[in-house]
Amino acid sequence: MRIALLSLCFISLPLWAGELQQERVGDATAAKEVTGLLENFDGGELSAFELKPTGSILIGDPDVRTHLYGKPVIVERKIDHRETADMLQALLKKPESYGYEGRGTFKPSIAFRIEKNSKTIEVLICYTSGWMAVHKGPVKYFYALTPESIKGFRVLEDYCFPERLQTATGNEEKKKEE
Repeated sequence: MRIALLSLCFISLPLWAGELQQERVGDATAAKEVTGLLENFDGGELSAFELKPTGSILIGDPDVRTHLYGKPVIVERKIDHRETADMLQALLKKPESYGYEGRGTFKPSIAFRIEKNSKTIEVLICYTSGWMAVHKGPVKYFYALTPESIKGFRVLEDYCFPERLQTATGNEEKKKEE
């Protein structure tokens, strides 16, 4: 009876995970998989998205323009800097970017889209849970990130949305003046 119950738990896990294809893949294996997913996307057009992490929509909310996988998009920006695209590719392909355990609920706050030859790949990052989702076509892959790679994605976010950094710095200066 216990074996049957245990087997049922393992069978139902993929159903609970939905379209989840990979979970808790670490280090070199994750980097190799993501590198494979990114194959033929070098030199593609890059966009960055600031997402509302709660995923909730307020009716009439002027900041919400569209959605990306059910998450409201606050800002969408085409990224023309080749260094930024290279930095994203380097972070995604580096084995040290991937850990073995994410934590908490996946509520992404930033996303990247790479488009090339009418094909699209999207990367969503959740800083609080430490998970990254990669969408390629109808398939989703989830990877746990290391604290170091999360810092790298935050730096990349500052490159993509420099006005947020300036606003935060301006608010800190106002507090010091008071």
